[in-house]
Amino acid sequence: MPNEKASRYLLLPIALIGGALAWVAGSYYFDSGFSWHWPARSPIGALTTLALAPFAEEWVFRGVLWAYLTRRLADQGQSDRPLKLLQVNLLTTLMFCFYHWLWVDWTQAILVAIPSLYLGYLRVNGYGLRYCIIVHSVWNYGWIAILPGTSPI
Repeated sequence: MPNEKASRYLLLPIALIGGALAWVAGSYYFDSGFSWHWPARSPIGALTTLALAPFAEEWVFRGVLWAYLTRRLADQGQSDRPLKLLQVNLLTTLMFCFYHWLWVDWTQAILVAIPSLYLGYLRVNGYGLRYCIIVHSVWNYGWIAILPGTSPI
C-alpha cells in the first residue's frame, strides 16, 4: 500500500506541473505562443483574474457550496463518505461550469470542468481553500497567457 501521506503531498505539485504542461500543449495547439508579461499590460485585469476571481469562486464553490452540499447529503442519511464527497465534487463542478457558462460562454464552461474536478479532488484530500485558490490562480495565469482574448475582464 503506498504511503498515503506522501501521495497526498504530491497532489499540489501535480496540479501545478499539469497546468504548465497544459499551457505548453495549448500554446502549440492554438499557435498562440505564451505571453508571460500579460499582467503588466493589464494590472486591473491581472488583479481580478489572479486574485479576486479565484478567491471569490473558490470561497463560493469549494467553500460555501461544498459545506452546504456536504451537510445536506449527511442530513439525507448518506453515510458512505467517499460516495458523498464524489457527489459533492460532481455537483460543485456542475454549478461551477454553469456559472462560467452564464458569465462567459459554453466553451469556457466545458473547459473548466476537468480543472474544477481536480480542485474538488484537492479539497477531498484535505487541502484547504487556500491551496485551491493558489492552484486556481496559477491556472488562470496560464490560461490567459496562452489565450489572451479569453479573459472576460
